Amino acid sequence: MEALQVTAPSARLRIDPMMALCFFAVYVIWGSTYLAIRLAVADVPPVFAAGVRFVIAGVILFLWSKRSGTLLPTSVQWRNIGLLGGLMFLVAYSCVFWAETRIPSGITAVLVATAPIWTTLLEVFAFKEMAWRVRTRLDIARGELNVLPCLAVLLGSMSWSLGS
Repeated sequence: MEALQVTAPSARLRIDPMMALCFFAVYVIWGSTYLAIRLAVADVPPVFAAGVRFVIAGVILFLWSKRSGTLLPTSVQWRNIGLLGGLMFLVAYSCVFWAETRIPSGITAVLVATAPIWTTLLEVFAFKEMAWRVRTRLDIARGELNVLPCLAVLLGSMSWSLGS
């Protein structure tokens, strides 16, 4: 049997500037979203804050696509957009914005990151009944963390996955 020989590459690792910019966007821009939400809900009702954020973004995107000559959606497409928007933004972000009034933004970000797990579970077990037993409070880092807001974030993450 022949031995496998591994050699180190002679060239230095090159970092693609566009790749670095993409990582920057993910880590800094997306990563700071939950801190920004936490700051917003300190002064503004959570669902209103989420609604304002997404209405402004939606209007900008709609006007941009209209200006670029994109055809308007058909009535069936509007229905589908409404359904997906309800799952992915209304439910998901209402849960996230509400929960951030009660739990730290770091916990929220970690819980939202469960979306791929929910997507997989929903894909495998779509529409099958699941039951969970949850204690009403959980001790984390010498303090109590209310489980209900955590479950709300998970519900929002699951809603996003279902919409996906």
